[in-house]
Amino acid sequence: ASTSPESIPASAIAPAVAPVVGGWLHHFFGWHSVFAFMALYTVAVFVSIYWLLPETLPPERRQPFHPRFLARSYRAALMNPVFMLTCLTITISFAGLFLYVLSAPVFMMQHLGVSETDFLWLFGPLTLGIIGGNLLSSRLAGRVSLLRTAAYGAALMLLSAAANVLLNSLVPPSLPWAIIPLFGYMLGMALALPSLTIRAVDCFPHQRGLAASCQSFIQSSGSSLMSALVPLLWGTSLRLSLAQLGLALASALVLFLLVLAHRKDQARNPISS
Repeated sequence: ASTSPESIPASAIAPAVAPVVGGWLHHFFGWHSVFAFMALYTVAVFVSIYWLLPETLPPERRQPFHPRFLARSYRAALMNPVFMLTCLTITISFAGLFLYVLSAPVFMMQHLGVSETDFLWLFGPLTLGIIGGNLLSSRLAGRVSLLRTAAYGAALMLLSAAANVLLNSLVPPSLPWAIIPLFGYMLGMALALPSLTIRAVDCFPHQRGLAASCQSFIQSSGSSLMSALVPLLWGTSLRLSLAQLGLALASALVLFLLVLAHRKDQARNPISS
């Protein structure tokens, strides 16, 4: 119940390459060049999707594109407790990592003292965490239930976040030690999120696209909120680590509530997990 190893490089290369490319663009051409690059990249992706990604769903399985039908479907998704708890677990777990992605310029350049061309120190290990977590998830697929796999990932995130707080409480931030707990958090998140994503879309087996759309919207909303709050947190590395630990604890709590809701849902209508 995970991303296959063959599909890992496409999703794992971007987090490592993007900040490095952005740093060099800023170094040589100024910060405006980043937005020009993103505009050109967006056009290239749009053209590629339009020409190379045809519709694969058979006509008889397509849902009507009608406002009333869509409103009822979205309402059903947003009122489903198992689905919503799963989406919240994904969102909060991701926020614990996104906190450092948003804070990367301050965390790397001010707290760790590196230049804008050295962001690979952070995003290289995070990418290895993505690859490792996905590989672990693929190995557990079919052997361990989705929620148990997610619990393993949540435990690793919690331990890594606690180690991050302890490290920042005892010594000033420095390379490579400041990055090691973040690698552990990324490893746990990449282990948990594939199973949680599958669990979310399985709530609506005949409307998986709608479920995925709702899940992405909730996660994007959480990331937007984190973007507004992160300047209040990046003043010190200890404050960042405490925020990550709080998010890891919140994610574990919501996951616990999800397990309870899942069991209650199974008692009424048993489903495969």
